Amino acid sequence: MLPLLLTGQNISLELFANGFSAPVDLVHAGDDRLFVVEKSGIIKILNADGSVNPEPFIDLDPIVNSGANERGLLGLAFHPNYAENGYFYVNYTANSGGATVISRFSVTDDPNIGDPSSESLVITISQPYNNHNGGGVKFGPDGYLYIGTGDGGAGGDPDDYGQNGMSLLGKMLRLDIDGGEPYIIPNDNPFIGVDDIRDEIWATGLRNPWRYSFDTETGDLWIGDVGQNKFEEIDFQSASSTGGENYGWRCYEGNATFNTSNCNLENDFIFPVFEYANDEFVDGCSVTGGLVYRGVDHKGIYGDYICVDFCSGQFWATTQQACGTFTTREIYRGNFQDYSAFGEDVNKEMYVVALSSGEIHRIVSDCKMSVDISTNNVGCGGEDGGDVVIDATSPSGTVSVEWSDGSTEINRENLPAGTYELLISDGVCEISRCIELKEEVLDVTCDIQLMDIFICPGDTLEMLQFNLQDILSDCQVMDDIISVNIFEQGVLLGQFFESEEIILPVSDTTNYSFQLVTNSCESELIELITISFYDTDSTTIGFTDGLLVAEEVANATMYIWYLDGEEFAQTTANTLVITEGGNYSVVVQNEECHGPFSPELFVNLVGTVDYTNILNRSIFPNPFLDQINIQLKLEEAESVYYSVLDLTGRTLISGNLESRDLKFVINSSDWESGIYLLQMESESFYFIEKLLKF
Repeated sequence: MLPLLLTGQNISLELFANGFSAPVDLVHAGDDRLFVVEKSGIIKILNADGSVNPEPFIDLDPIVNSGANERGLLGLAFHPNYAENGYFYVNYTANSGGATVISRFSVTDDPNIGDPSSESLVITISQPYNNHNGGGVKFGPDGYLYIGTGDGGAGGDPDDYGQNGMSLLGKMLRLDIDGGEPYIIPNDNPFIGVDDIRDEIWATGLRNPWRYSFDTETGDLWIGDVGQNKFEEIDFQSASSTGGENYGWRCYEGNATFNTSNCNLENDFIFPVFEYANDEFVDGCSVTGGLVYRGVDHKGIYGDYICVDFCSGQFWATTQQACGTFTTREIYRGNFQDYSAFGEDVNKEMYVVALSSGEIHRIVSDCKMSVDISTNNVGCGGEDGGDVVIDATSPSGTVSVEWSDGSTEINRENLPAGTYELLISDGVCEISRCIELKEEVLDVTCDIQLMDIFICPGDTLEMLQFNLQDILSDCQVMDDIISVNIFEQGVLLGQFFESEEIILPVSDTTNYSFQLVTNSCESELIELITISFYDTDSTTIGFTDGLLVAEEVANATMYIWYLDGEEFAQTTANTLVITEGGNYSVVVQNEECHGPFSPELFVNLVGTVDYTNILNRSIFPNPFLDQINIQLKLEEAESVYYSVLDLTGRTLISGNLESRDLKFVINSSDWESGIYLLQMESESFYFIEKLLKF
């Protein structure tokens, strides 16, 4: 269902500052200063009184390519710990080739001056054309850096970068810039380990996400994605998302198909929560994504996501309703100033940036209407309908309400359960709200311990049997229980009575819950039993250079090694160094179960190497404490490689020596107690000696 589009003017713009040259971004650093990004490469400081510092915060013009319309210094973000570390990040197109560059800079000892010589490169992304460079750089509520990239430019995404997982173009990237230099991949990025898609990618299918932002209250991500020539769109990602969304480009432009060759099914894409026609100066030609207003001065737009069209100056407000739907209304028609970005100050009051005029405007709300809605849910069993009371006041006079079921009453009584959309107006502004009336459930308290049953390979469990009375004795209910409904994975299995014996089949991982039923009511589902079948896989083993290697098994916690049928070692790693031959096998263990034995592998450590070059060898003391003395006398001098390994094959120390009379000492003071293996190898010999540290 397309979002509801409403009309009503309830913001205006107040000039706050001017005199800037092609401003494209506006950001605060946790204090009352605003930082204005100019496309040429200069960042200026705008103070709370509207004055501008005479000296720029930083001048990056020498490294910025701003020759084309969509190139330049495009975005700025201050590190969440900027007050401590002084780091800020920029998105610009480079002089050499026009590549997108994300770099970190540092502030100097003067808080109003950045250091242009402090550049530390984060990532560079080649750009095949001079347009569709994205431009944003934002820190999410999780502390990671989000970078929106365009599809590379030209028109129609000729190289299909938006859907190509091996390209960073047409994507939302998510980087951890604190875990390593220049960055590492967050361990919960959605495509880690997935073939044919880069680990840096958080979401795909974007055309040119020029401006995007996080709701400072909820953490939701809103993306303004510039369309091709028919539709502009606003995309939404809930704060609870684990990433991996595909927003459709170039398969779709907005909700309409664009080029569906080699595309996935429609259900694989996330469609916009708001779109509008790209018709130049009627609705517009290029969306400038905005912000969710969370300030305190203008209650009429609180919680609204406000965006604007770059060409027409039409402003919209999109609201996510309590029942999950999105409604959008027109709130202002500005003049043609090429609005390029939104920003907010430290108090979360909102501003809009005008590229062509060089002006910064403060957004104020004309809406003075106050709305408070209270509800009473439908009674248990639906016997008593629900009530809605709307307390709406406005200095402009009468307030009217339009309900989605056609009613114009302000207050409603005896309503059935369901979802209701409301449009509340005072003649100056309109506010949309969504109300969900639910049927109340039976009030019940059960002191029941959830039963978790784990079934390992080789174990059998065909059924569960229990008496309902034993369970219900731990439940406190106001009314008399008539029956009990039993559910498997949310699906009703049947209706039973208190004294019945219940027999449940067991064949796979599942869960059971129950619901109490009285004359007029039903309770919510109450969890009873979960059954988990643990399928611990077998593995295979190989042998190379004195090392047994088991094929890794997901979720393994222990590898248990056997020699000739007898257990002789346990490791958390999938490798083991051995010093004797025989039939080897391994069992993999996870948190709950042991897997089956691997196929046996016979290892023969008897070689054909000529040891006649070794006249004498001495390794002492063994067992040892803090050091080991090694002496090796040879018939003829040759190069000898030595190494000491732990039982997982990890090398602790290694080196090369060449002499007829080898003598050296290994310091072992920082080794843990246990068994180690000394390995020595040359062209004429190879041996492994077991070492024991007390």
